[in-house]
Amino acid sequence: MNESQSRHRRSVVLAIVGVAAVVVLLGLVVRNPVTGSDGDTSRLWPYDIRGAREPGDAPALVNSPGLSRVEDDAPVDVHSGTDLPALPDTDDPDVYAAGVAEVLFGMDHVNNGPEDYEVFFADALWDEIGPNDQARIMATISRRIPTADMWEQMRSVEQAGDFTVELVWEPRSARNHRARGDWPDGWGMRTVSGTQTETWHAPGEQAQSSTGPVAVTVAMACPPAASPCRLIGILPHVES
Repeated sequence: MNESQSRHRRSVVLAIVGVAAVVVLLGLVVRNPVTGSDGDTSRLWPYDIRGAREPGDAPALVNSPGLSRVEDDAPVDVHSGTDLPALPDTDDPDVYAAGVAEVLFGMDHVNNGPEDYEVFFADALWDEIGPNDQARIMATISRRIPTADMWEQMRSVEQAGDFTVELVWEPRSARNHRARGDWPDGWGMRTVSGTQTETWHAPGEQAQSSTGPVAVTVAMACPPAASPCRLIGILPHVES
């Protein structure tokens, strides 16, 4: 990346910080169906620097009897975990974004811990992103990972997710900004939608499942910015 591109990237990241809280307050939560963006989307990398989870930010537990969310984080036993599925080694943004969505919506709460997913997404970040910006990006991604206490409850009922990709597309706002040359070459976004199935098995009960539509918008760097594609961020709202 040349010096001018680096300065441009930095200016975009700094510009979006001021609007991140507004985006969340508008109710564009992580598991909403696809929603449009009627306002100014010129600052389209909404990294959240607040860090702390708010009630309702993490994915909710399935509606299983006897389970409720406890707001205070509890320690989680350290696990070696099983290997998470590798993100696609590809220059195709559609394929890469679908791979990110499959990990995000297919979390295994039995064989892995929240720290495994934190490390996984941190390792996936584009290496051109500076440490401060990485922290902002990870603060947003971390809000999608259940709290330690919630994770333990999910593990106690063997809860796991599975995601089936149905559609992948470049959002309208991203097409407009790319056409105007607002972003460095290779920066892009894809929205991925599909069906998530959560299964769980509470002690003494029959196994149950819940299925519903979910969607996510993934920001990434692909050729010529990066090859193979690398993660820039996961937006806290869904771009149509």
